[in-house]
Amino acid sequence: MKPNNALRKARKKQNWSQQMLAHELSTTRLTINRWEQGKSFPGPHFRARLCELFGLSELELGLTPEQQNRNDDLFWSLPFARNLFFTGQEELLQRLHHALLQSTQEAASAQVQIISGLAGMGKSQVALEYAYRFRDHYSAIFWLQAETPTTLTADILNHASLLDLPEQPTQTSQQVHMAFTHWMRDNNNWLLILDHVEDLTLVRELLPFDFSGHVIITTRQQITGPFASRIDITEMSDEEGAHLLLRRAKLLDYRQTLAHAEEKQQALALQISGDLTGYPLAIEQAGAFIEETGCSLADYIKYMQHHGIALLKQEQHAQSSVHHTITHILGKIEQRSAIAMNLLRLCAFLDATAIPEELFYQDTSLAERITPDRHDKMWQLDTAIATLRTTSLIYRNTDTRNFQMHRLVQMIIREQLNKEEQLYWLKGILQSLQQLFPTSHYREPTVAALSERLLPHVLAALDHLERLSSEPPGVDYAEICAELLYTAACYLRSQGNHKKAEQLLQRCLTIRIQLVGPEHLEIVAPRLQLGHIMREQKKQQEAEEYYLLCIQICKNIYGTKHPELMQPLYGLAHLYYEQHKYRQAAPLYAQIRALYEQSPRAHHPNMQQLQREYLMLLDDIRKEDETNKRLTDSENNQAAREHPADQSNQKYSSRSPAKRI
Repeated sequence: MKPNNALRKARKKQNWSQQMLAHELSTTRLTINRWEQGKSFPGPHFRARLCELFGLSELELGLTPEQQNRNDDLFWSLPFARNLFFTGQEELLQRLHHALLQSTQEAASAQVQIISGLAGMGKSQVALEYAYRFRDHYSAIFWLQAETPTTLTADILNHASLLDLPEQPTQTSQQVHMAFTHWMRDNNNWLLILDHVEDLTLVRELLPFDFSGHVIITTRQQITGPFASRIDITEMSDEEGAHLLLRRAKLLDYRQTLAHAEEKQQALALQISGDLTGYPLAIEQAGAFIEETGCSLADYIKYMQHHGIALLKQEQHAQSSVHHTITHILGKIEQRSAIAMNLLRLCAFLDATAIPEELFYQDTSLAERITPDRHDKMWQLDTAIATLRTTSLIYRNTDTRNFQMHRLVQMIIREQLNKEEQLYWLKGILQSLQQLFPTSHYREPTVAALSERLLPHVLAALDHLERLSSEPPGVDYAEICAELLYTAACYLRSQGNHKKAEQLLQRCLTIRIQLVGPEHLEIVAPRLQLGHIMREQKKQQEAEEYYLLCIQICKNIYGTKHPELMQPLYGLAHLYYEQHKYRQAAPLYAQIRALYEQSPRAHHPNMQQLQREYLMLLDDIRKEDETNKRLTDSENNQAAREHPADQSNQKYSSRSPAKRI
């Protein structure tokens, strides 16, 4: 190819050096130099970036296809065409590119980059896009399927033949491997992509000790050892997922951005992306379904609500469905470790993010459901976690001591269990959460932190139980549910989340009424909390009704002099005090003090506060009386000045009849 003087002229016009242009494009000065010298030609991605950067067309920059004349020496073995629907993951691509470019100056392990993540997260698609986008950086690009030793050997054999290596491909697999290893050792500027690696030992045996190329590995493994650097691929953002969905459904052209979609269309696509939690395979599957059926985005949302699992089982264009992909991995886990599979079943009923380790390590009853072996449960659990990390079914954060798993994986695991099995795991979770969740002192930082940590899992487990059956929970664990709902509501109220707290208390109230009836003492606590919530939201009438009902129940059960009356009496007294109904509040405060003096050990949230409020109340009443007296005297004096004759007659008439005579 001839030197690209048009590109060089455009750069010079901006007073940019090759290094400055490279920085703008997130590439290297050497790449810019090769473009300008005509030694390589920019790919589609960089052509678009250059046109955008200079504000010129491809023709004006010398980048038209007619001018493209690829280097015939480039060895190209990618088995797939470029994915026109590839969306997002720009940050990951740039991290990968930067890491490989810096590998010659840093540790040798940087030459090997591992893209790790759950099946269906798009690891292979990222590697494929990298190869197409940065192909001008390499003189040879290889793609090897490395899921098993057999597939790896077959692909190496094919490449050895294409490269016309001295060793003949009819030799043993070990000799073929050795020939390819020698080629990598003796050549440079190549890119090797090893896809679907399950056993990283195969890679270590294949790569030479010293080489001058780049290696990208896609794997579900999180345990990579010291020979490579790992980049975790995460879920797509809602915006990226919505963009992919609309492009795959052919509702957007592959060159259009999300902003080109109508506002309503964007909102529905964002909702679907969020419901599928940014799982690329599920989003692509949804887009294919919408394209094939011609259904609307709104219809697909309805289908997800009623036929979620059935949609995950749909397969398009010979591509494995989400359900098949995850089920296949779960089958392998169950063969390898029953304890690991039990741990997954338990986690399937918790909130998908930040699953606390103390659920398994501090509560022995829950650990026993995972592994019946009583010896060294922590070691057994850690071994099970290591097994799960080989497939990225869970992620472990050692700093926060919690786990994370994907919501769609949880859904598929639950679907594999019958109702009795689901209830078995739910009961264990609810019992454990009941033991761990604090019941008071929510203002203390450590207590608040633990409550906040456990709350999402309480809500998730209770919601799963509610969806599992429309019938009320069995008596054996209905009280556990009621207690959890009550304590979670108390914590939410302490944090000012009155709406959610009210919802939980109403659910608690329903369960307890079913257990003991509407006039039982167990009904008082949730109703009292509802009264507090109404009062704090300035719903005085509703608060008063709750307090009066609690007082009446306590009186019916214990009479009028039992200490259980103190709390509902205090709630009502405090309500009247806030409404400046001092004379209605005063006898209630006095009654509470009398009950406390009779039973000083009786529970009251804050007797000192009550005493202060009572003294302030008496002071307010005294001030109110003094104010009323001054007003009365003032009115009388005013009347005397305006009607002195009436005052004189009043004085005369006030004398005794005898004196008047």
